[in-house]
Amino acid sequence: MTNRSQAKHALFAFFILLPLLLVACEGPVGPRGPEGEPGENGIDGRDGAANIQVVTFRMRESEFINLGLEEQMTLQMREIDQGIMDGGVVVVYTDFGTEGDTWYALPMTIPTEPLTINLSYALRLGFFTLLITKSQETTEKVASMFDFNQVRVITIPPVASKRAERWFGDVDYADYEAVARAYGL
Repeated sequence: MTNRSQAKHALFAFFILLPLLLVACEGPVGPRGPEGEPGENGIDGRDGAANIQVVTFRMRESEFINLGLEEQMTLQMREIDQGIMDGGVVVVYTDFGTEGDTWYALPMTIPTEPLTINLSYALRLGFFTLLITKSQETTEKVASMFDFNQVRVITIPPVASKRAERWFGDVDYADYEAVARAYGL
């Protein structure tokens, strides 16, 4: 036999015997090894459903500044971050003194005598401003009409709003109950 022929026979025998050797290596399972070291604790995410933040506060007449045709109340609000400003959704509701039983979406117009009042809001990075715009200038604060009514500000990051639209279709942001269902509030 030539060297080449011997190599073929040896290789053939190796491949025939290899599966037999591997099957023969099977035996009883050994004892469990020691417990490993615990890993590092990660940074906790923000609370809420998919980083949705809900801030509820009460309007207080004393916190509004009367600027003639407009009254303003500005709050520092860390929830209005760059991600929200760049493409998130902010929805705002008031309960008009129902203690949270019913929520009404802002902006809204309230016809009163002798004024028409618009209740709305403005945002800037880190701040929320509640606005009361009057149809005519007055020295009296109309904010007293809303004293202690609750305001609920909901900030929804872009990813969460896109996910809700996929699951629920177009979310009616004027309907607090629809928003609560869509975002698990």
